[in-house]
Amino acid sequence: MKRAFEKFHSSLIEGDSGAFTMNRYVSFFALGSLFVALSACSSGRIPLNDDGVPVGTPELSEGSSPNTPGGGLNLELGAGGQSSNDANGEAPPNCGDGQLDEDEVCDDGGKDGPGCFENCLGIDPGFICPEPGAACNRFAICGDAQLQFPEQCDDGNKDADDGCNEFCKLEDGYQCDETGLCTTTTCGDGIVEGTEMCEPGQEGCTPNCRFAPDCSAGACTSDCGDGILLGDLEECDDGNLLDGDGCNSSCQIEEGYLCESKTPECERSAAGECMLRVPAVYRDFDTNGPGFSGNGGCDAKRVVKGLVKNQLVDGKPVPTNGGRFCTAQLNSWYQDTAKSTTHATELVLYDNGNGVFTNRWGANGEKWLLKQRGHWKCGKSPWCGPFLGTPFFFPVDGIEGARTGGSAAQAGFSGGYGSDGTTIYENMLIGYQKRPHNFKFSSEVAYWFAFEESTNARLQFSGDDDVWVFVNGRLALDLGGTHAIEGGSVLLKGSEPAYGMSPGNVYEIKIFHAERMGAGSTFRLSLSGFDTPRSQCVSQCGDGVVAAGEECDDGVNDGGYNECGPGCRLEDGFCGDGFVSEDEECDESAEGAPAQCRGCRILNIR
Repeated sequence: MKRAFEKFHSSLIEGDSGAFTMNRYVSFFALGSLFVALSACSSGRIPLNDDGVPVGTPELSEGSSPNTPGGGLNLELGAGGQSSNDANGEAPPNCGDGQLDEDEVCDDGGKDGPGCFENCLGIDPGFICPEPGAACNRFAICGDAQLQFPEQCDDGNKDADDGCNEFCKLEDGYQCDETGLCTTTTCGDGIVEGTEMCEPGQEGCTPNCRFAPDCSAGACTSDCGDGILLGDLEECDDGNLLDGDGCNSSCQIEEGYLCESKTPECERSAAGECMLRVPAVYRDFDTNGPGFSGNGGCDAKRVVKGLVKNQLVDGKPVPTNGGRFCTAQLNSWYQDTAKSTTHATELVLYDNGNGVFTNRWGANGEKWLLKQRGHWKCGKSPWCGPFLGTPFFFPVDGIEGARTGGSAAQAGFSGGYGSDGTTIYENMLIGYQKRPHNFKFSSEVAYWFAFEESTNARLQFSGDDDVWVFVNGRLALDLGGTHAIEGGSVLLKGSEPAYGMSPGNVYEIKIFHAERMGAGSTFRLSLSGFDTPRSQCVSQCGDGVVAAGEECDDGVNDGGYNECGPGCRLEDGFCGDGFVSEDEECDESAEGAPAQCRGCRILNIR
């Protein structure tokens, strides 16, 4: 196989020299035909066609071979007209002696590595060759719409929140193709793409397309890419399985980066507030669901403690024996059965500015504000809002495939949220129009946190009906039974370990809730101090390796034409920048460049 294609291929899969490393790859030759199968990085860097071959991979003519000169290999290698035809050409007589002659584009003295073609008639894209006899240097200009290593994407700008950030790294929730087009991904569509690790339905996959830690044995163990740095096998974990961003798909630190464990920058709402997305599973029941609307003697109308055992079994609460309320029905509330429809989604919590994350009433994070709700004027209550949480919690309203449980019921609440104890019905607040809701559902919420000696974390909850909170599989808050708004809190301190925990490990919080009566549905969950740092990887300018955020890095970075300058920037011009400098005869990227322009020289190629 010609060296030009070997260099192009190695520049995609090479790992030791800092080149782009694909998650997995296989290349093989068979019966004179070339097949290259690459498991594409989920950023969309190398898209595959229906045959599993990268889009744009050339076809070989019948009877030809990749080792046959002129065998139909027409792979475009970059701007300026450089193609594999240059690589297939006959090398000039002095090619490889380390001296740049008039019939050569470059001459690296036969250095082993990508950059200068073996026949001295072309330069691989993403390289500059400043000195004859020396190895060529890699470069990448983020924002020029030319995808070069170590870029994961390049959409032609350095704007954030458009899929490709200012370092040409892929942003969460997006995928970008090799043309620079970035589009949002859809978790749950059955396609693993962008920064997604998996799709719901796969074993261990959360509703937000991340693998959940395995906490079945107590302290959690985690997989590479879940953002939780655990054990001696992971040098880093940045919350994805992408190569080229400092922490690779095997959770090893890539050459040219320094990775530290830090609390990640938060996702922000349209109002600029920090958000926390917590995996949640809702199970929607029929009107006659087990233990709903008083079925089976489950209508306690008060808090009943001791309905579940003190420890989870296989991640689920287990009812106690003795024939007390709902022990026969409770088993099915958090299982998939013929009586329910399961909806895997997420619960969004918003920061109140003090590091306390709480769910809110509005779809876009608006706080509940009673005095703005139409006809109701707060009664005798001095507190009109704004309030966190929501007095109208109906997560399965309008979901496709929803059951009919409680669909004609009105919602009301008393106590809290501005009520002085009088029941406030929703129709009083929206002009006396009826607004039916889908009652009778259960909620299962999970969250993972790092427990350290410095941990000072609190979980607070208030709502109706049944609520149980488990920490490390052990019961921490017991508010069973059908009841009006009730609340409680759980305090976790690293200096006072409880629930079988010990500092230095990751543990799971699970919240089980059931809305069973079809009259009111309130829900408020607050989390504070539950930090889970992940690896933040930054480039190291001056180490000789081009990393994200750097245009170049030759280890010296003292500037000059075709050389890297301070701050790992190409400040003094380079071949291919689109401008003809005094050191150039032409520039193949400039408008109107002659066809024979190669390596910024006018060259007659045989």
